[in-house]
Amino acid sequence: MTEGGGTTRGTTGIPARLRRLGHVGIWARDPVALAGWYRDVLGFRITDTMDYDHWGARGTAVFLRVANDHHDLVLFPRPAGVDDQLFAAFNRLSHIAYEVSGLEELFRLKEYFVARNVTIVRGVGQLFPGGNYNLDVLDAEGNRVEIFCDIEQIGWDGRPRPAGQWRPYRTFRDLDDALAARQGLDGPA
Repeated sequence: MTEGGGTTRGTTGIPARLRRLGHVGIWARDPVALAGWYRDVLGFRITDTMDYDHWGARGTAVFLRVANDHHDLVLFPRPAGVDDQLFAAFNRLSHIAYEVSGLEELFRLKEYFVARNVTIVRGVGQLFPGGNYNLDVLDAEGNRVEIFCDIEQIGWDGRPRPAGQWRPYRTFRDLDDALAARQGLDGPA
């Protein structure tokens, strides 16, 4: 914020422009039950569910939306070993996600973060459901920030693309190799 209440742009020289806040992921005691609350009370639509086994958490993750992006909110099962008392005081934010224009911007941002010693949690890769390409880093206090592009849009029928129709999966290593070779960077398959 500036003195007059306006805003100023942060550091210059960033190789990509963040277009918008894309989605938020939070940890939940019972993601399925909480998804029902978001559906029934706030009007969210459940787009997808998946078996989740990452970051020390196992269970069902639920992807919800309010518009055409595959998801605006993701509810993850709480990590193992976090009891009810600790969970009540626990920072339930899994990650915040910001959108950029395309895959090339993700690669430029990776180089930018490496040059600035920013911790990269997950290199450029592709995630499902949603099919978005992403790069995950930690902010100065250890919060996970996802930078993404090319998230699936929900079609006229209001249904997500079935798993059998997802775009070809590219592993994180494949995309990192493409960065090193500087080829195949013209967008998703």
